[in-house]
Parts: sequence; C-alpha cells; structure tokens
Amino acid sequence: MSELSEDEKRLRAWSDQHALNPRARKYPLPSKWRNRISTTIAVVVSAIFYAVLLFGLGRCIGQVMAQTAGQPSVQNPFERGAPPPRRRETPERPQAAPAGPSDAEIAKRLVAESIAGYDGPCACPYQHDRAGRSCGRRSAYHRPRGAAPLCFGTDVTPEMLAAARSR
Repeated sequence: MSELSEDEKRLRAWSDQHALNPRARKYPLPSKWRNRISTTIAVVVSAIFYAVLLFGLGRCIGQVMAQTAGQPSVQNPFERGAPPPRRRETPERPQAAPAGPSDAEIAKRLVAESIAGYDGPCACPYQHDRAGRSCGRRSAYHRPRGAAPLCFGTDVTPEMLAAARSR
C-alpha cells in the first residue's frame, strides 16, 4: 500500500464521516424520553385548560337553562320584573344642633391666623421661600428665638382653644 499524504487522510476521514451521517447536526437530538415527557406535559396542561374552559361555559349555560321563564336569576333579583327588595323603615333620629365649631376647626383657624401674622416667607417648614425651595429647618418654627408661629394643629393647646371659644 502506498503512503497517503496528510490532505488525502483528512479528505478520506471527512468522506467516511459524511457517508455514515450525511447531515451533521450542530446540536444533539434530545433523547426519546425527553420528547415523551415534554409531549405528555403539553397534553396534560392543554387538557386542564380546556377542562376549566368547558366547565366554566357549562356552568354559565347550566344557570341560564335552569332558570324558568318567570323566575329571576340568582345574580340579579331585579331582572324580569321581580319586585325590588323591601327596605326597612328606620325612624329618623333628631340630630343635635351643633353647639359651635369643633376643636379641629378652631385649631385650623388659629394656625391660619398665626401664619398670616408672620411677615416673612418661611413661617412653617412646609412652606416655600421666594425661590421656590422648601423652607424646612430655615423656618421660624424651627428657630429657637423670635417668632414662634403655630404651624400644626398639635401646637394648639387646650388653653388656646378655651380662649378662642370665649372670643
């Protein structure tokens, strides 16, 4: 036998490989069990989906078919001329006349008066200065000395409420 060159050896190996498997696959085929399992899962999921769908449709159709012509449906008692349900008559209770503004209303008014009495732009931390920035810690409410405006309803004491009621 004659010696084959390197190129001839490679060509022969390539042709032998393609003679056995003419279509070389890039990725291996999945095993037959993997195919069977995935097919089974797909069939079971679709069967459950269609069973739920048919069960729901069957219930709807069953409710419609079960109703006789003169009876109202279970969902809507007002359909097909059914009388509306009776409302219980409750006696009207006399309401007490308000004695005056509530504590919350008085506190809100006192806070508004206190803020209006402050002549700067930053009386309370939730207000904004002329440039549009939030006052926050720069407000008169947080300064230790000077004006102490009322900014929140919790700042109003019971004595202030009593004095405002007496006015």
